Amino acid sequence: MSIIRRIVLGTLTALLTVEILTRFSIWWFGIAPLVTVDSRYGWHMAPNGRLPLWNEEGPYLLELNERGFRDRSDPGRLSDSAKVVILGGSNTVGVSVPLECLFSEVLEQMLPGTDVRNLGCILYDLDQQYLLLEREVAGYRPDVVIQCISSDSDPFIFLESRTGMIRCRVIPKGSTGDFVIHPPRLPWWQPLTEYSATLHALQLVLFRRWDEESTASPDVPLEVRSAVLSNLIRKSRQRALDMGADHLFVYFGTASPEQNLTEKILVQMASAGEIKLFDLHQRFVVDRDASDAPDIWLEKDQGHLSEYGHFV
Repeated sequence: MSIIRRIVLGTLTALLTVEILTRFSIWWFGIAPLVTVDSRYGWHMAPNGRLPLWNEEGPYLLELNERGFRDRSDPGRLSDSAKVVILGGSNTVGVSVPLECLFSEVLEQMLPGTDVRNLGCILYDLDQQYLLLEREVAGYRPDVVIQCISSDSDPFIFLESRTGMIRCRVIPKGSTGDFVIHPPRLPWWQPLTEYSATLHALQLVLFRRWDEESTASPDVPLEVRSAVLSNLIRKSRQRALDMGADHLFVYFGTASPEQNLTEKILVQMASAGEIKLFDLHQRFVVDRDASDAPDIWLEKDQGHLSEYGHFV
């Protein structure tokens, strides 16, 4: 056997061995990836993802349905109950709490006859929620759409790694607030990850490096950024209204309107009667600082809500 054949055979054997070990490890530990790369949004919660986790209260399972949401499986209206659809990021997903403590679950228990659906996705911002409204939400035929915004909201931040652009990008068109949302640039080998557990794991490892070395923000003037954000907020609300639903923004976080442009615009638009806003900054910061137990109910793991925070 020639040297070239031995090298090729050895390489193929090593790759096959790694693939078998990866698949066995996933099966053995009962793990399925929570996040997958997506050609529309940049990333999305993975269908049927599951991950055993722990917090101070003990172990719990973060498990997703077949559409990649931490919610029940059936998207259709099964009864005449009012239906609420909630969009948001990590706190909406409830990455630090068991499912029964998630605020969407608590809300449904507090409102008999209401069907509350959670379509949160880790790290989703206004632009990805806007796309989600168009592509996913209408199928749920909601009566109310709630968009949750956190204090680190900035849809102009784009994330790039060595494998390509890994999130959609808001690009202003002129200075009037018009915009387009460009899809991400994914690596050429991305389609192969559907067939290889090893490549999928490698892609997620590369994906997770964005916050360490590849975050960048385009040079967009403040007045243009404000105009685009206002238009994005306005169009998000209109999309909900067009599908026959009422619409509400909920802001929670530790940044004040002076520190966060998105919240500043939300407050201004709510004051002008353009949108409905429930601003929890006052409750989460001012009231918390005056509380006898200021740290147990807001931040838990990397700033995520605790069980009591979800109840609040």
